[in-house]
Amino acid sequence: MRERITYIQKLGHSLEASSIQVSDSEINGPDIDAVREDRLTFALNELPSELHSLLKTAHELHIRWVSPVAYETVSPLLARLPPGFHIFYTPGKEGDAASTRLCSSLSKIFGHVACSTPNDSFTSLPSDRFSHSTAFQYFQPLESLESLTTYAKTQLCKSSDPSCISRLDALTKAASLDLSYDTISHALKITALWPYSSRPIHAISRHNVRTEVGVLSDERTPTMEVHELGVSGLLTVIGQDKKPSVTMFSFPSRHRDAESFFSAKFLTPTGLHPTLQIRLISGASPDPSSFCSPHAYFTLPRTIFADKYQLSDPLFLASKNLTSLRYTSQPVDLEAPEYVMKTWGSSILVELAPPETDQGDWTAEIPLHLRYLSPTSGGYKDIEVPYPAVFWACNAEEGTKFPTNPFEKANLGYDGLFGPRTVFWHVDPKPEGGYGARTMSGITVPVLDLDKAKWVNIGTAVVVTLGFLWVVSKLVFMARPDILECVHEPFGDAFYYGPERLSPRFANDPIAREESGFAASTYETIFTRISNTIKNNPTKRIFIKDIIHYLSPPSSQPASIAPSLSSVADTSTTPNPTVVPLPLLQQFHFTFLIRHPRRAIPSYYRCTIPPLSAVTGFDYFLPSEAGYDELRRIFDYLVAEGVVGPHISGREGAPKPGEVSITVIDADDLLDHPEEVVRAYCKEVGIDFKQEMLEWDDESNKRAKEAFEKWNGFHDDAIGSTSLKAREGGKKEVSREEEDAKWREKFGEEAARVIRETADANVKDYEYLKGFAMKI
Repeated sequence: MRERITYIQKLGHSLEASSIQVSDSEINGPDIDAVREDRLTFALNELPSELHSLLKTAHELHIRWVSPVAYETVSPLLARLPPGFHIFYTPGKEGDAASTRLCSSLSKIFGHVACSTPNDSFTSLPSDRFSHSTAFQYFQPLESLESLTTYAKTQLCKSSDPSCISRLDALTKAASLDLSYDTISHALKITALWPYSSRPIHAISRHNVRTEVGVLSDERTPTMEVHELGVSGLLTVIGQDKKPSVTMFSFPSRHRDAESFFSAKFLTPTGLHPTLQIRLISGASPDPSSFCSPHAYFTLPRTIFADKYQLSDPLFLASKNLTSLRYTSQPVDLEAPEYVMKTWGSSILVELAPPETDQGDWTAEIPLHLRYLSPTSGGYKDIEVPYPAVFWACNAEEGTKFPTNPFEKANLGYDGLFGPRTVFWHVDPKPEGGYGARTMSGITVPVLDLDKAKWVNIGTAVVVTLGFLWVVSKLVFMARPDILECVHEPFGDAFYYGPERLSPRFANDPIAREESGFAASTYETIFTRISNTIKNNPTKRIFIKDIIHYLSPPSSQPASIAPSLSSVADTSTTPNPTVVPLPLLQQFHFTFLIRHPRRAIPSYYRCTIPPLSAVTGFDYFLPSEAGYDELRRIFDYLVAEGVVGPHISGREGAPKPGEVSITVIDADDLLDHPEEVVRAYCKEVGIDFKQEMLEWDDESNKRAKEAFEKWNGFHDDAIGSTSLKAREGGKKEVSREEEDAKWREKFGEEAARVIRETADANVKDYEYLKGFAMKI
């Protein structure tokens, strides 16, 4: 292991060698104003076995953390990144990017790192520009290095080495940390930087560790080339030198100080499409002899994004003091909610348009767009967007080369977007509160308030009633296009046809899956579709009629979260019988429509035999599609998790503030007392009842026919109806013998037996749910 400790003072500051005391194992000196940088270089065989084996799978791995607090630095330690946790990665071989190993190891070391695999969670860096880019990039906000220091104390420090623990504790005050590995050097370099402040000169060397200590100052001499930086001062190798030696050297550097500052903030009011304003104190180029242009490089977390199409309009850009969008990572889903995003977010590089003459402060504005966020108590979430890295990109003279220097930092994300002769003149981030203030721009985002039941959207968790009635129930609400937008059975697409399908019905029929048009549908794409419906109907509530067993594996199989939704943590406190994480389920106001299986099962059976099967595409009957078992288990789960209940709609008492009553409607009650049931239901979900909800015109039938097209044949009876009226004579009681005879006559002996067995198997679950039915 090798160690290099460097103190760098500002230009014009220096230290006499006589003021430093050197022993065989230690160096001490007076307090000085300086930046401190520590660099440790490990051979692979010096690392913990887990870290050693992880690095062996990488061709390149660069991990960079930057504090969210503004700090001052000095030349030549000038390279900047947005605050947060950055990963730049190239896998060692094909297949490594599909492994969960990197992400799980990073979570163990740094705390929760919200990635699964590089293929799923990272974005690709362009490979058609310059060779010094890695293959993948990842970013997330990370407040501190607390988890890292805890891990390192157990893995790297011996109990007999208190100096090791003390060094790691000092990381809590570091401004940045870099860990870099590549297969050429076969070494891991760990570099920590502490900001410019008053600090004592002190270092201890350990056994078999070469420790070099430099006390240097920024230096500028007439003999230096325009593309060079210089330092001068004192160097000491502890255990080798008896006193410091004087040194002075210069080197080419791509990172320079623009001697300027910027701040950033969101303009108010923010809304869902906030504008981030960057304020720079000067519009003057730092190098008048070269062609230079100012840029801002953003790493935007998955909560927010920039629209590349909006940033392609020259007139719009000019109005914001922008020249162009030079780069955006891909892909950027412009519609997906934050909680279904797999990738970390996006990076963008924007060229700014400075004023033609330097007139002091000037601003540029970056339009951004918030994603829908997961719900929370109170109805608001505070998020933060990191300050960008702001710099002037200037072209060095033809023939200028930039070999690696002792303080060089590469693989920053943006450096690979420019040619090898580009020099980056960095503008220092300095918030209004100065150094020590946060370099994060905060914004408060409205979200679903979990404490309030009456949300903008109503998700109806139905249906056990597999026939005419549940279509009629939807027609009731289709008669209110003024306030409701109806979505018809979206989750069946993923359940039957998509890559995450749970049903065996089309498992061996790829042609049917393709012809359905939903072969690529995942549970994530369904939620995205619902989100788009919400976005496109901002003044309406969303009414979703669906079959609850589409969210659960059939035949009581154990459930696990759908892969496409794995980025959303399942916060369930009881076993989740669905493939959807609890935070997504909490966004819906669930209501339940049930029907006795002795009436629902034969109705559904009819759709799976000729002649209707030729239209529905369901050419055999599956008892597991009855769905009563799934409905009961999901119902109990939603009650246990507090999504609904404990108050029961239509019973004595009232729900507590923010509580969603258990709302179960029995089909027989709806058919016998349609107006009373619909009125009570409307009151429960916060809709004003109107008489036309019980009668629908041709326009309503047209909308229904269009909505039901993907499930042809299942709804023909209801589509031709015009109203919902109480049935004459009420519910007619029929004996088992009469039912069996009717089923044998209509479907045949064997079919009647299957219908009876299926109905009987589900009666217990139906009667359990019936116990919660709304009382009229």
